[in-house]
Amino acid sequence: MFKGLFKKSDTAERYQSAGADLGVFTLSLQGVEDPFDVDPLWDRKYGGQPGIAEQMSGDNEFRLQAALDGCRDIKFARDDAGRFREQSPVFTDVVVWIAAKRWNTDAMHGGRRIEALATNLASLHVRKFGRSVPADRKPIYTIMPDESLADDAVMFQFGFGVFVPTSWDVLEGSVKLQFGDKGEPTELPAWSFWRNGAQLRRPAGYYRGQNSLLISADNSTPVRSPVWLKHGKGYISVNLNTADSERVFTDAEHIAVVKASEPSKTGGTYRCVLKPTGSGGVNLTLVLKPHAEPKVNAWPDEEVPKTQIARKPPKPEHKEPPKKAPAKIKRRAGSNKATEIVSADEATGFLAGPSPEGQQVVEQQSEQTPISSRYTLKLAGCALLRIDGERYVDGLDDWTIWFDENGQPIDYDQAGSYNTGEGLALAATASESMLFYRLPGQTEFKTVQAMPCVLSTASGGYLELQPPAIPSVYHGIVQLSSEISFPLSPKPLVLGRSNITPEADQPDLPLELLNHPDGLHWSPGAGYEGAKLNSLNLSRRHVSVQLDKNELKVAMVDGKMPIYVLDEKGKSLRTLEPGAARPVTLKAGQQFLIGNYLVRFHEETPRTMLSRDASLLRSRPSEHLRA
Repeated sequence: MFKGLFKKSDTAERYQSAGADLGVFTLSLQGVEDPFDVDPLWDRKYGGQPGIAEQMSGDNEFRLQAALDGCRDIKFARDDAGRFREQSPVFTDVVVWIAAKRWNTDAMHGGRRIEALATNLASLHVRKFGRSVPADRKPIYTIMPDESLADDAVMFQFGFGVFVPTSWDVLEGSVKLQFGDKGEPTELPAWSFWRNGAQLRRPAGYYRGQNSLLISADNSTPVRSPVWLKHGKGYISVNLNTADSERVFTDAEHIAVVKASEPSKTGGTYRCVLKPTGSGGVNLTLVLKPHAEPKVNAWPDEEVPKTQIARKPPKPEHKEPPKKAPAKIKRRAGSNKATEIVSADEATGFLAGPSPEGQQVVEQQSEQTPISSRYTLKLAGCALLRIDGERYVDGLDDWTIWFDENGQPIDYDQAGSYNTGEGLALAATASESMLFYRLPGQTEFKTVQAMPCVLSTASGGYLELQPPAIPSVYHGIVQLSSEISFPLSPKPLVLGRSNITPEADQPDLPLELLNHPDGLHWSPGAGYEGAKLNSLNLSRRHVSVQLDKNELKVAMVDGKMPIYVLDEKGKSLRTLEPGAARPVTLKAGQQFLIGNYLVRFHEETPRTMLSRDASLLRSRPSEHLRA
């Protein structure tokens, strides 16, 4: 679903659609007369230059502002009721690549135009996106040379796999790669910054608060290692705020993880051995080593507060390994609404070694819940509940789900802004065993004759209906056009429907998409206060979900109806009944039906997207099969 502030762009839609699991968004512009002229790079209406085009699609309107607006960072925060809410700030860290010849020419003259380009882009970033810029991190740009770029080309890279260090970011340790078993590990190329004719280089190590590091040998990622496996393909993703078992994962098609060391056995140094997938060859070793004293890489005349690099004192030694800390909830200053989820390693530093004696402690940390960035729950579809026959709900005559132009159910917050008589709708009744649909622009409901099938939305899009895995309980499954993500943790998180009383206990992960106030139609005198389709067969504290290494444990808490576990293709595997003493275990890709929802256990697979990838995506036909 497009969530930007500015004009909706088909190119941005393709970028966003392809970027659900990506680490880096790459925007390539060609036909650039002057790479140091900031206005036409940012937005055509400011700087013109109609000859500039996105490289593969040829879109003359798609510039950096549109790319940042369309491809946003998706985060989760708790509101005052304790529920996770999705936020979509813009990404702030951007790497700009220009032709090496042009970069070197300006560098010989003090990098004045390079500095101006970075400064002006950051200024536009703040001015145009306003409150969409996170309060705790302002935009930071680095301008880098690329030998492979043509003189009239400029490339931008940003995303959750991109981190550009500022003057105040604390360098916790180094990241190096070693080819084979001999020789010294090679450092990654440093980031370049200019000010008043002077250049400052900041290492591409790992910094306090940095979430991940994505490395490759080519221009598909900003961090381009000079040392790589022989075939030169693939990439390495280092997760800097997660459990040891998830720390490094790769493009499995080209690179495999052979083994990884335990930091506690190597004095804090982490080593991970990688090899080419399915073939021989010399291995590559990734080495992450914490610095004895964390530091910042500021300009010589900048005064850095001592608390900026202060560290916690070392913990007393004990035989048992320390327990993973649960998530800390940190309220932003001046806000009464959302609080940010902070990972455990973000507060203490990844692979933090012993702190030098006498260093100041910044603050005492409370217990925290580490949130996995590799595994999530995906709300993938709505399960269309039967209310006929044995599943009849006392006094309920029918239910209806209305969909917006993008194929998403219209919820409580949108109820007043949509005319439910015009869009696509699905319905079921207590007196019929069939599912009904009404297409946009029509007035009568018709019977769905066969599944799977595709229904058209108001915008000319499509909605896919799949056969029911449990025919006695559901009419079918409607696939959401835009899946909704929920975070996972080694700590159990309760999944259920929200409590209508705000001050009451709420589930950690609320399922509340089907909460339109007119979705249920009752017989006279029947029904109850706050009843919505969302509440049928779903308890307030239905099940708990817990990440256990690479698997998901689902345990019944207070659910009054069973949940149904499905495989990757939607085939029924097992049932978890109410009151069950033992949890069920799901592997990545498996799913479960809970109340009115289809939920999938999802493993993120980081991959990079170049402009050509977005341009060559196969689009759906404009005419869709109707039931």
